[in-house]
Amino acid sequence: MILIFMTSVPFSREGPAAGLTVYDRGLSELLVVGGGIGGLATALSAARAGRRVHVIEKAPAFTEIGAGLQLAPNATRVLHHLGILDDVLPLATFPKNLLMMDAMTGRSVTRLDLGGAFRAHYEFPYIVMHRGDLLSAELEA
Repeated sequence: MILIFMTSVPFSREGPAAGLTVYDRGLSELLVVGGGIGGLATALSAARAGRRVHVIEKAPAFTEIGAGLQLAPNATRVLHHLGILDDVLPLATFPKNLLMMDAMTGRSVTRLDLGGAFRAHYEFPYIVMHRGDLLSAELEA
């Protein structure tokens, strides 16, 4: 979960300064608690919108635990708007189709072609990549 606080006074390592205003939309500083994929995407988006952003992460380093991600066109569209899609695409795999299977029988239910017509319709690709690669691209941005 990402918690967002805005304040008119700088944050310090000792905690919020006296006079902290929570959820005041008229102020320009932002604190994002959590430096995972979602927290860094939030911070990057806010920074690109001109806000001063602080990210707090409890882990000693920005690393992503887990394995792969499947990112549909709505997600790759967001990466484009964040300005990191071109950095992410060389690290991704582009599946040719999605196969939906019946969990009980193991039989194929349907297949979705992710080729040219899919890409033309949604404008952005469906990709598969490692979580760590996406986190690295966000950190570098």
